[in-house]
Parts: sequence; structure tokens; C-alpha cells
Amino acid sequence: MADKTTNELNEILGKVNTREELSEYLSGSDMNNFTKFSEYFNSLEKVRSLGKNKIIKDSGLDRTYGYQLLDLTKNKHLGRDKIIALSIAAGLDMKEIRRGLEIGGYSPLYSRDRRDAVIIFAVNQGLDVMKTNELLYEHGFEILKTIKD
Repeated sequence: MADKTTNELNEILGKVNTREELSEYLSGSDMNNFTKFSEYFNSLEKVRSLGKNKIIKDSGLDRTYGYQLLDLTKNKHLGRDKIIALSIAAGLDMKEIRRGLEIGGYSPLYSRDRRDAVIIFAVNQGLDVMKTNELLYEHGFEILKTIKD
């Protein structure tokens, strides 16, 4: 179900008629009920294939701090910019970044917001975090915050 659109899920759910079918729908192996960004992020194939070390390095986060943010046993607070930086470093697409921001409790990137528009452009162009920050700076916006709060 993770690969299905909301409309497709609504269509499937519209065909559910019994409590048993509802339980089956809710317990589906692809029904991702992540409550933490780190759970979601660590579950992604792109993240597993690249490895946390490379992603943390490419995100601009301090190595120790980055591992603490992605360690499922820690309850570190991830800011919106950190989620975006980690997502860009992992090569996530807009759909994956949107989901990560939602799970993290943040609004998705919004094309009417000028700073977000620059970030969306950077993601769509496949730019890394450094190039994204350069683009943000060139347009007079604050770069992605990747330091400890």
C-alpha cells in the first residue's frame, strides 16, 4: 500500500465491508504507521543502500549528532530543515520528503513559499545539500539549518 496513491487507497477502502476486512486493510504489511521520522527514514531502501554514514556526511550534520537523530532509541528533536537536509542527502523524491515532513510533524514543502520553492527546484534538479544551500543563499534565503539547536 505504500506505493499506492491516496485515491487508490480510498478506492480499496471503499470496497471494505466488514470489520475483518478493515482489520486486514489496517494490518497490511505496506500500511506504514510510522510515528517518528527516524523510523520512516531508516525504512527506506535508498537510505539503507547509501548508508547512514554517507547520508549524515552529505547532509552537513555533525556525525555524532546525525547518528543521534537517526537512532531509534533516542528522542532527539528533528527540525524541519534537518529533515529536508537528510532527505536531500539520501536522494529522496518530493513524495518521500513530503511523507517524512508529515511524520516529523511539519508542513510539506509549499510551492507558494519562496524559500520552499527554491528547495523544491533543487530537489527536482537533483542538487545536493551544498548546492541547495548555495541556491538558497543566492536568492537571499536562509540556508538549511543543520547545526544542533
